[in-house]
Amino acid sequence: MGFWRASALVAVMALTGGCASSPPVTLGGDDPAHYGHWRCDAMHDEVDRVQQRAVDLALAADLRAGYGVVALGQGIEVFWPALRAMRADGPDAVELARLERRHAALHEALAQRGCGPLRHATAAQLAPMLPLAPGERLVYEERTAARRTAGELALTLEVVRRGQLEFSASLDGRALPGAWVQDLAGNLRGTPAPARGDAAPWAYWTQLLERSPRLGDVVAGELHHSGGGRARVRGQVIALGVHTGFGRPFDFAAIELFGDVLGAPAGTRVDGVIVVDRGSGVLLRLELRSPDPGFDLRRTLLRIEGGG
Repeated sequence: MGFWRASALVAVMALTGGCASSPPVTLGGDDPAHYGHWRCDAMHDEVDRVQQRAVDLALAADLRAGYGVVALGQGIEVFWPALRAMRADGPDAVELARLERRHAALHEALAQRGCGPLRHATAAQLAPMLPLAPGERLVYEERTAARRTAGELALTLEVVRRGQLEFSASLDGRALPGAWVQDLAGNLRGTPAPARGDAAPWAYWTQLLERSPRLGDVVAGELHHSGGGRARVRGQVIALGVHTGFGRPFDFAAIELFGDVLGAPAGTRVDGVIVVDRGSGVLLRLELRSPDPGFDLRRTLLRIEGGG
């Protein structure tokens, strides 16, 4: 499928509670003049419905991929070239094309009316509101091929310094050695090590993500795991939005990742999706698939525990 894989597009669905279906979109309205009498908030709502329906189509076309990264909260934005690359056939392809035209007409009508940007929060608005305070704990479900059973990875924010967050880490209540330090893009500074007696390697990245990525931005770098594996990957931002499922706003970016495992037989691939908060780099979800067990995992944020 070239640069894009349809399975990654459906990664903007269902962090918790499964995949919600959106109201049906009445097709048509490809002319901006169609919306001349609409209120600005009604057009904003219709943009959300159009984009949700487009993601639903991608989900239906590639349900077997099983990705589910982040629930759609307020006003998601999708990257239309990625949706087109799913190469839907028949009625789905016709509907997807009409949805894209409707989306373009709505944005032109919004601009003509001077309605301004979509009403969901921007990175600039959320940046002063770090979504985590010292003492609070991020609790993830950690599923890897090497472990075979799910564990709980807990990252407790210890110190906020200029340009970085410093966590202490534990797996199933066992402290992991060393500090877990990340920059505000979400890149780790250092190499996390598995707990003593734990055979599963830890996947991480040190130079991959960029601060406040925009829709369609491209990233490139390497994935690593503590068993010594390396993979050269590229990625592209396929969706932006605001997720409030943890009682606070996360201004998320969903980034498709794909590449090759280095030092492995030719054709050994790794692909998946990473979803991070654009203001702090806090990880919401990581989904990787690869024949290398160190790059075959799912790390899902389950809850945030208070530090009181």
